[in-house]
Amino acid sequence: VQKNGKRWAMFQLEDFTGQCKCILWSEQYAQFKDQVVDDSVLLFEGKVEWRDGGTAGDVIVSKVLTIDDAKKEMTRSLLLRMPYADDAESLRKLESIGAVLKRNKGSTPVFLSVRDPQGKQVKLKLGDSFQVNAANLRAEDLEMILGPGSVVFTR
Repeated sequence: VQKNGKRWAMFQLEDFTGQCKCILWSEQYAQFKDQVVDDSVLLFEGKVEWRDGGTAGDVIVSKVLTIDDAKKEMTRSLLLRMPYADDAESLRKLESIGAVLKRNKGSTPVFLSVRDPQGKQVKLKLGDSFQVNAANLRAEDLEMILGPGSVVFTR
């Protein structure tokens, strides 16, 4: 509790590279306290403040995003990759992709990148009826059709 009686929080943020001290001042604490819990996977936005004589800076958190919030807020387009083929199975894949996209309607544009066996590639923008809600779309649903690594959320 600060001198003015408002609540704030200090916590350790840890990833695979190390850890740092984070501070949520009262306004951000009130806004994000329910999201910042032990063992949650979050994205933080803020600035680093260095104290005189300190060996590491403190992150003053200004924004907290869940993975779904980050996908929704940061995704500018969706890229789908597939090899070129002229057969019935490829047509079925395209129909299945279309069905998945239409179940997840939104405002994020979708691009399809097709590569032939010689390495020639074309990138096509799908029509507005195929735009998606990036926060609701599960990449796994499309990767089941196209294969692992075929779905890219771009910024």
